[in-house]
Amino acid sequence: MMDYNELYEKYNELMEENKRLRIENNNFREKLELPLLTYGISDDVSVSKDIKDSLPVQSTELKHITNISTPQDKIKLYMSLFRGREDVYAKRWQSKEGKSGYSPVCLNEWAKGVCNKPKVKCSGCTNRNYAVLDSVSIDKHLRGKAVLGVYPMLTDETCYFLAMGPMHGSFSKIKLVPHQPESSVRYC
Repeated sequence: MMDYNELYEKYNELMEENKRLRIENNNFREKLELPLLTYGISDDVSVSKDIKDSLPVQSTELKHITNISTPQDKIKLYMSLFRGREDVYAKRWQSKEGKSGYSPVCLNEWAKGVCNKPKVKCSGCTNRNYAVLDSVSIDKHLRGKAVLGVYPMLTDETCYFLAMGPMHGSFSKIKLVPHQPESSVRYC
């Protein structure tokens, strides 16, 4: 298992690679005479190695959720752990040919006289009206009636959770850490 210092070092390596790739991307855009991108994040983004001064995760009344808790409490806990953008969420789709993916849930999708699919893609539609992620949708997801996805990156380029998988099949090196509400766990 990686300790905090190893994760911190890996984070800094990834930030440097990200910076290099943004510069490379803009160099290619310049050669292709495309407009340059602005990324909304500083080139000198860094994280303090001393996390003691960070703000703690806000603990909620949901500390003691068990298998006998109400469905509403379980949904609140789930929504607090996997919190992302609240103004839009995605739903999994599958075509007759077997292709699948995720698309934002639009309240106007296939509405006669409003939705111009398949002529106009959702991203270019002026009538798009994204559904808000709510407890009803999460309930359907948790009961297996829908497969949903959140957009973890918020509009200000921050996030509340991070999902990581082991590299090169090193599952044996993963160590689970129990949730400790008063611990030094921080939002990213």
